Amino acid sequence: MKNLSEVFSNIKERISNPFIFSFICAWLIANWHIVFAILSYDEKPLDIAHINAFINYMNDKISNEHKLLTPIIAAIAYTILIPLMRAGIKIFYSWIDKSAENTILSLNKDGKVPMDKYIKLRAIFQERQEKLEKIIGEESNTIGMLNESRVELSNAQVTINKLDIKLSNSNNDYRASMLENETLKESNNKLAEELRVISRELNQLIESTNISLLNGFWECQYPYPGNTITEEIYIDNGKYHIIDNQGRRHYVFDIVKFHYNMKESTISFIKDRKNLDVLYRTTVNPANPNSVGQFEFKYLINNLQLQSNGNMVGMENLKTNVNYIKILS
Repeated sequence: MKNLSEVFSNIKERISNPFIFSFICAWLIANWHIVFAILSYDEKPLDIAHINAFINYMNDKISNEHKLLTPIIAAIAYTILIPLMRAGIKIFYSWIDKSAENTILSLNKDGKVPMDKYIKLRAIFQERQEKLEKIIGEESNTIGMLNESRVELSNAQVTINKLDIKLSNSNNDYRASMLENETLKESNNKLAEELRVISRELNQLIESTNISLLNGFWECQYPYPGNTITEEIYIDNGKYHIIDNQGRRHYVFDIVKFHYNMKESTISFIKDRKNLDVLYRTTVNPANPNSVGQFEFKYLINNLQLQSNGNMVGMENLKTNVNYIKILS
């Protein structure tokens, strides 16, 4: 179906071509005898004699001139000469119109215009002149407004440029302020770190001199081969008491020169004896560790190591082993 439509479309395109259509029409006119014979021919069954007679008739009527030459010449003339003739006719009409217009103008050149027509034309002229003046005035106003707008735009541009400069300066100031803030922040961080270090050192210093670390009940041991001398003591903010068998406290020493090294967990202090004439049951004589009783030393230097369980182990006067066992804080 599609191919059939394409065939008809091609046939229609060929027939609509001016040259082909002109050729067909010219051929039909030049060979009208054949057309007439075909249209008037009897459709009854023919014998061979009738067919041959019809063919001979056609050959007699058709000449080479009528076959192709005359239709081709007519088609060319119709396709080419007819448009030229039409164009020539249009040109001729245009020439006639122009010549007539020029002749009329030439004849009316010296003529007079009627008064009513003059008045009408003058009114039209004045009206158009007023319109033109109004348009010119409006255009002047528009130009003035445009110039004012240009001035305002120029002033606005100057203002924008100033604002851009201020904004740029503000940005620079902001960046400088941010940089200064960062510098101050770094300085603050450094100062805070230094403060923490100082605070830590101060705490260590305070802790190193905080004699209250020794407060509480202790069992003081002096270990010797085959014998360990013990005494119960109570320390209260540097006041060293020895507890007797009846549980009485005897204020014997003042603890001075206390120092606590947190880093090495060492403690050192000096026991300053208050009264050399008083005898105490378990007071050890450093000159003779096996003896118990009164001794002449006023100062007993303790160098101790603080253990994880809170006990202290070390030497007293660099000769005697001593242990302090925590009983109760």
